[in-house]
Amino acid sequence: MEGLAAQRGGRIPVSGRRRARTPGALVSRARPGIGERAQPVTRDVERTLIVFAKVPRPGRVKTRLAAAIGDVEAASLYGIMGRRVLDGVRGGRYRLVVYIDPANELAAARDWLGAADVGFRPQEGDDLGERLADAFRREFQRARQVCAIGTDAPAVDRRVVERAFGELSANDLVLGPALDGGYYLIGATGYWPDLFRDVPWSTEEVMRATLARARALELRTATLEPLPDIDTVEDLERANVPASPQPRTRAGNSYGCQRPGVTGT
Repeated sequence: MEGLAAQRGGRIPVSGRRRARTPGALVSRARPGIGERAQPVTRDVERTLIVFAKVPRPGRVKTRLAAAIGDVEAASLYGIMGRRVLDGVRGGRYRLVVYIDPANELAAARDWLGAADVGFRPQEGDDLGERLADAFRREFQRARQVCAIGTDAPAVDRRVVERAFGELSANDLVLGPALDGGYYLIGATGYWPDLFRDVPWSTEEVMRATLARARALELRTATLEPLPDIDTVEDLERANVPASPQPRTRAGNSYGCQRPGVTGT
């Protein structure tokens, strides 16, 4: 996920006028696009956590970090962080779904993450905003509350996610600010695709732009504690993560970049 300007945890006030909630079925409160119509949907899951992940192939993940430690080491580290984050958020009071990039490598992702208790879906869209919007749209067909995280903020665990869902009991939107200007978590009680449109991804303006969009949509917004994500060697040092990790193994293979069919050298 993209990093965000550090914010103090708490609520961010918006317009005092609150949008009426529709009991039972959810009705999208975003302005419909051309040819779109807000539709009520039924749900059979109260909460869903989306995890966005990339299959850890050298040269395709953590490119800024790879410039300092090499493609293979960066991919190995990313693979380890992915397992760590997924293990850390398991067991919560929510359904867990991993959205994978590239979309045609779901089998490799299952092998990497070894997650029999987790659903896997492809990321779809031309940029991060489109992919996030598509994932939220899909999950709101079933859930009342949806949160999304990435796999590059190793401090995110079940406690952080449970707190985010707790904030949604009194708010429309929750954001977890990262120290680099992006966010490590976004959660909502409804499908608002405008939150993801025309955002300057991969810049320090992501959080600010998202908050501005939330105000325009009159969403009551809460923030969590700022946490680091890992994009550079300096981030590794701040998070006390070794730059040359020794990957754990499962069935004789690393879940970093050495597993056949997941990464190559």
